[in-house]
Amino acid sequence: MIQRRDREKPISTELGTQPAHSPPKTVHEIQALLRDGLHYQDRIEERFGTLEASIDRLLSSKMEEEEAVQDHKRREVLRTRLSVASGEAGLHEGPAYVLWASPITRTNLPTLFADEKDPVVRLLADPPELRRSGFDPHTGERPRIVRGMKRQATNKGYKVLELWPDATLIFCATGGSDFLAWGRYYKEGFPLRINQLVLIESTYLFLKLVQQIYQYATPSPSRIEFGLELRQMTVAGKNCILHPGPLADFDFGIGAQKAPEAGNTFQLEWEGAVLQPEIVAFQLVKQVYEWFEFPNTAIPYTSLFGDHWGIDPDQIRKIF
Repeated sequence: MIQRRDREKPISTELGTQPAHSPPKTVHEIQALLRDGLHYQDRIEERFGTLEASIDRLLSSKMEEEEAVQDHKRREVLRTRLSVASGEAGLHEGPAYVLWASPITRTNLPTLFADEKDPVVRLLADPPELRRSGFDPHTGERPRIVRGMKRQATNKGYKVLELWPDATLIFCATGGSDFLAWGRYYKEGFPLRINQLVLIESTYLFLKLVQQIYQYATPSPSRIEFGLELRQMTVAGKNCILHPGPLADFDFGIGAQKAPEAGNTFQLEWEGAVLQPEIVAFQLVKQVYEWFEFPNTAIPYTSLFGDHWGIDPDQIRKIF
């Protein structure tokens, strides 16, 4: 007689029964799980915060790289424009004096190619001045449209003033006795002597012109690179000289210093909603005087504007 096997007992499902491979949790372990649950949201937010910070760093680094590339392109374009402008004015050989303003932030002069009644065109034709027969960017020529690319007023061999739609403004003049070294005709064996009044007055008036033109730019540039360049300021192997202080009654003064090289470029960046020509002009001229190894106190025609030194136009107006 065949005996029947007993069926296997089912696993109990009563509360508290644990499978053999899963030991029961201790009180401390349960408390730890509860704490982890309470802090889970905080940990998630912390991890997301760390992730967001990493993404921000990557985006910031990418933007900085793109800005560096764009700025490099802008500088390359500016160098080409400076070279072409001086060449078109016949100032690419011999002593030359150059000023420029180049917006770093994107902007546009929408009326640059309008008729001669337009305020921007009028400013190019008749730049600001401080006194009659002073030293300003005025070329004496009508600003014409050149190849649909820019406005340019050129007095061959003397001065050129040009403006581009992106608000780049360039002024170039002879570094010889007709302008920057005015008042001292070259004599064999003598170096060029920079007229300190020409240097200071023309730099200030260039900055004043920039301020007046840029009020018509859209949008108004908030970051601008300014430059002043002395080119090939040497004759017969002798570098140019500069005197400290204001012009004397019958001379440039005493205590002249010789330039360490034939030329140099001085630059600064202005950032802000309001351009202050007095202060920016002083900062450019200050670099020139320091290059000649003069202290800042050697710079004439200056005053304090708030907490900053600047070129004082009122002092220049009094000069005949």
